[in-house]
Amino acid sequence: LSDRITAEDLSNQGLKIYTTLDVIYQRMADIALYKDVVALEAKYKIQRPLRLEGLLVSASPKNGFIRALIGGRNYTDTTFNRVLNMKRQVGSSFKPVAYLAALMKGEDTHGKKINPAYMVTDEPWKYEYDKKEWTPHNYEKTWRGSITLFEGFVNSINIPMAKIATDIGIENVTALGEQLGITTKLRSIPALCLGAVELSAMELLQVYSVFANRGEKRDLTTIRAVIDASGRTIASYNPQTTQVVDAKYIDILNLMLHGVTIEGTAKSLPQLGYSK
Repeated sequence: LSDRITAEDLSNQGLKIYTTLDVIYQRMADIALYKDVVALEAKYKIQRPLRLEGLLVSASPKNGFIRALIGGRNYTDTTFNRVLNMKRQVGSSFKPVAYLAALMKGEDTHGKKINPAYMVTDEPWKYEYDKKEWTPHNYEKTWRGSITLFEGFVNSINIPMAKIATDIGIENVTALGEQLGITTKLRSIPALCLGAVELSAMELLQVYSVFANRGEKRDLTTIRAVIDASGRTIASYNPQTTQVVDAKYIDILNLMLHGVTIEGTAKSLPQLGYSK
């Protein structure tokens, strides 16, 4: 609100601020975060003065309204809001952005079509750029040989991702990230495609909201309207909608993301209580 209303007005003018937050969702999120953090502390025998922290933010992609926002486990212990004021390296959660850039590029430097059936060799590999050398490694320290792009995606294998991203150009990945709503300056370095970037939770939620909306971007917000003491609306918020990616590419990406929950790194979701 700071671009429209001064801090003095907020505290002295009797303004009513209507938010998008849902009290029920907010309470559920608060309980869920606290219980999970406490359970992890018990599992790993973490005791005071050490402690784990966490955050949770969720939104309705259809209208861009933030429904729950938890910046920490206990506001009385610390008022630092980790959703709004913290960035962390996002790792593999960034890979869908790089894969989407490849799907949108359409073909590699040899003119071969890029789609889920695209073949790539998972093997020890290095990439030279700007008189530097980059050698990515797979998490499992093993290689699968010739595999499809789909198999590389659902199993979050680093080398296939690195190969396809450097082939299409890292600058295409950074440009797409900005289209999707990332406001942090993205560096055009090869490791970006593997998630070597620090983003806020809100930026990542904005990106995945575009995926959920089949390529439509709606700016996320926590404010519906601001009403003054006389009942006059002095500010209202209607998130703008822009088609930033053709739906046909998002549909392919979402099928691949669904594959992650069926046969990939998230196939254990049902055991954690989530339905596919």
